[in-house]
Amino acid sequence: MRADEIEVRNPSGLHARPAALFVKTAARFASAVTVQNVTTGAAPANAKSILAVMGSGAARGHIVRLTADGPDEDQAISVLHDLIEPIAEGKVDAMFGSRMLGGRPLEGGMPKWKYLANIFLTAVEN
Repeated sequence: MRADEIEVRNPSGLHARPAALFVKTAARFASAVTVQNVTTGAAPANAKSILAVMGSGAARGHIVRLTADGPDEDQAISVLHDLIEPIAEGKVDAMFGSRMLGGRPLEGGMPKWKYLANIFLTAVEN
């Protein structure tokens, strides 16, 4: 079994879009994966369930523990940590499009108007 802890620094916490991406990624692994809001003392929740992840209530300043147990536990923890770290640190460039800072969404085919709208909505939301 492997575990990792990370502090959520994003003003919106682990909200809908990042949580959905997190769940989709966790589902790729054969290992049992859980997420636990250590700050609130919540019980570990199935990281492969959007309702469980959203129900963890991971808000800004909370400590989240990721745990994986199974044949690909090392890879699961590594990938999920790398995925959640930009969200946890508030380094989200376009929250509504789930584009991470440092990416090149315009080069990936995203229309410029949509990119600018995502930046605006993220600024308003945060």
